[in-house]
Amino acid sequence: MTAALSDRAYVVSLRGIGGGPAADMLAFCHLNTAKWNIDHPVFKVLHTHPGTLVCHFTPYANPVFGQ
Repeated sequence: MTAALSDRAYVVSLRGIGGGPAADMLAFCHLNTAKWNIDHPVFKVLHTHPGTLVCHFTPYANPVFGQ
């Protein structure tokens, strides 16, 4: 049996206003936040609740650890 993936990572290129140079970033999306603590800061910042998809960016060259 395999567990369903609850996180996804994407490489995206972000352009500056007016077509400025692109910066490659990693976008991480947490697909299942249902079991996250309701007091997690992300829910306050995004005005949302557990169970909502949450995505964030990190610079492309930063190390990432996962299971």
